[in-house]
Formats: sequence, structure tokens, C-alpha cells
Amino acid sequence: MAVKTDMSKAYDRLKWNFIVAVMERPGFHPKWINWVLQCISTVSYTFLINGAAQGQVIPQRGIRQGDPLSPFIFILCGEVLSGLCKNAQVSGTYQV
Repeated sequence: MAVKTDMSKAYDRLKWNFIVAVMERPGFHPKWINWVLQCISTVSYTFLINGAAQGQVIPQRGIRQGDPLSPFIFILCGEVLSGLCKNAQVSGTYQV
């Protein structure tokens, strides 16, 4: 079976509680999960207006592109999508 998916903006749409659930399922140690969550959830963005920092935005979901952890997290979450597709095909709810 081959499925083409649109992964644009996929990094921006991953909810952090979903990432935690994906890491808990195969048995990642809670300390490791907490470290990863701290790395992705302690981000803030500041706007430069006329060369001066103005305002701050703190994201509520997503992982940063370019972060060394991002490919690892994205692959883990992609495995969940793959498993869901396989289960749907086996159960007959999705037919090729």
C-alpha cells in the first residue's frame, strides 16, 4: 500500500500532549520524556521592529524546524500515523 500525505505545516500542528503519549506508549522513561518536553515547550519568539525587540509570543504546540530533536519526534509521530493506516486497512475501514 502506498499513501501520499501532505506534510506541510506538520511540525506546527503536533500537540505536545500527543508527543508525550507517543513517547509513553513504547516505554520511554518519564525523565527522558520530561527533558524532551522541556526542550520543545520552553520556546519563545520575539519580534524585532526597527531593530528593537518588541513583544513576545510563546507557542502552545508544534516543534521547531532545525531543532536536532525535531526529526526524532516527527518519526515517532509518523509511526503512529502509519500504524493507524495499517489498522484501518486490516479492519476494512480503509480499502485500497
